[in-house]
Amino acid sequence: MHGCYTQLYDKFLLTNNNDRIIGQRNYSGRQGGRPTKEFLSNGKYLFWVASEAANQGEHKKALDYLEQVLTTNPNHAMAWHVQGNCLDCLGQYEEAVRSYDISLKLDPGNADTLFDKGLTLKKLGREIDSQYCMEMAVKIALGD
Repeated sequence: MHGCYTQLYDKFLLTNNNDRIIGQRNYSGRQGGRPTKEFLSNGKYLFWVASEAANQGEHKKALDYLEQVLTTNPNHAMAWHVQGNCLDCLGQYEEAVRSYDISLKLDPGNADTLFDKGLTLKKLGREIDSQYCMEMAVKIALGD
């Protein structure tokens, strides 16, 4: 992994206080071309790596990283959300719903998590619950 520092650390996800992703930017916390110890040690790096693995379709690998993140910080709402997405992609729908529920308990106003939960519930044939989640997500996103 040492040869990948430049690629891996060029960008990272910007998050708010609840660790909700609000954008991306170039990573500038470098010392001598390498990321700072703070970035490596505070769990943001592992979450970033997990998110990148999930985005590349490497869901099992992402789950391994997310387990490390959640062991260190069980209140990381976005990590629970990403874990739900990975589990959904692997066809583990009930487990995905449980992850979304934990994420929503930590960050009840997250429309993305609520919508993703609705999509997973639909796969489980829980149409009424699915519709409710998606409608609530749209209301939250629109500020209603």
